[in-house]
Amino acid sequence: MNPPPLNHRSLLPLSLITLLVVAPHFARLDPRISLVFMAVILLRVTSLYRPRLRLGRWLLLGITLASAVLILSLYPLLMGLPAKVALLSLMMGLKLMECRRRRDLYVVVFLGYFTLITHFLFDQGMLQVAYCGGDGDRAQRPVDRGRPCRVP
Repeated sequence: MNPPPLNHRSLLPLSLITLLVVAPHFARLDPRISLVFMAVILLRVTSLYRPRLRLGRWLLLGITLASAVLILSLYPLLMGLPAKVALLSLMMGLKLMECRRRRDLYVVVFLGYFTLITHFLFDQGMLQVAYCGGDGDRAQRPVDRGRPCRVP
């Protein structure tokens, strides 16, 4: 028996939290990667309200391959922290695009925690700690006790 699919009450806050988690990296990443990430999040939020805009598996595969080509063209050897953070950020956004079941939601939340940790590879200031501490608490709410997150 398959578990029921997620509704937009769970996915909308998760999409916005994913954007908040990756947003501090936008200053460090290439603008093209930031734009692709924001386009993926915008497409996900739009597809929540207009289900006919939901991407099929083949189109999602094409977007994933195009994202991989973009990252490899910008960082040919995937050397250095910015290349790895760019790959993690784009793949987290693409995982959110294919999020259909609760287990996919858990994967996105744990990728979000991992992305929060990567902020400290670049900056260990008190503002960064405050931002990541507050954001991490919000990232856990969509999966607490199996209830969807309510945005205050």
